[in-house]
Amino acid sequence: MGGFRIDMAHEGWSNQETWQVALTINNDQGFYRRKLSLLSRDGKREAMAVDFKREFEKDIIAEIKKYDAGFNSKKVNWAEITADFKANYKYEV
Repeated sequence: MGGFRIDMAHEGWSNQETWQVALTINNDQGFYRRKLSLLSRDGKREAMAVDFKREFEKDIIAEIKKYDAGFNSKKVNWAEITADFKANYKYEV
């Protein structure tokens, strides 16, 4: 088939599950406010990925599974989500 390659990453994210979690957090008002609250805390920056996973994992997975029963939460790259949120935080406040 043709000479071009289709990039399977979703919107620049490493996989669909990571993209889906980030998209849901950014598009749900409650999750988005929690995200900004976590980012506004100063201090243990290296522990932030753990904080994001702890803060969101249970609720966000339940929300996504309402419309995607086959969602594989083990594939979510929380470090990637955290890095993106930290990099873009200055544009959101």
